Amino acid sequence: MSLSVNETSPEPARLKDLEALMALEESCFAPERRESRGSVRRSLLSPCQEVWVLRRGDRLTAAMTLRIFRKTLRLYSLAVSAEFRGRGLGEQLVRHAALRAGDLHISRLTLEVDAGDERLQGLYLRLGYHCHQSLPDYYGPGLAAYRYIQILSPPPTP
Repeated sequence: MSLSVNETSPEPARLKDLEALMALEESCFAPERRESRGSVRRSLLSPCQEVWVLRRGDRLTAAMTLRIFRKTLRLYSLAVSAEFRGRGLGEQLVRHAALRAGDLHISRLTLEVDAGDERLQGLYLRLGYHCHQSLPDYYGPGLAAYRYIQILSPPPTP
């Protein structure tokens, strides 16, 4: 049974999602690239960060952390449960980040992506991002990344 993108909408994560978010971190990221429990908890409580999730029933299937700056919205983390990959959930969250940027009157979105992950780079290119900068050793010695950026139409002045 496949999960349709329309079956669920992104919703803000809650503190009670902490355990599910930690399980998603563990299943999606190598140990040296995982966020700590304290860091995820701070993201959930911070007025300068937002954590958005997708659910299927009571099960958390994907999550995204956004960091909010005055002129930039940074997509800090994106994770999709292995069982639900390839169903458009990551794309749905990335598109939601652009909507949030508009809501916040921010026209610049940024993110970093592993230089070796061509599949994910292709997603970001399809969604209007472009490679802005090479970041040698970003994830550690010999582990490069690229910074991608998307400039949205200037939002209306509030």
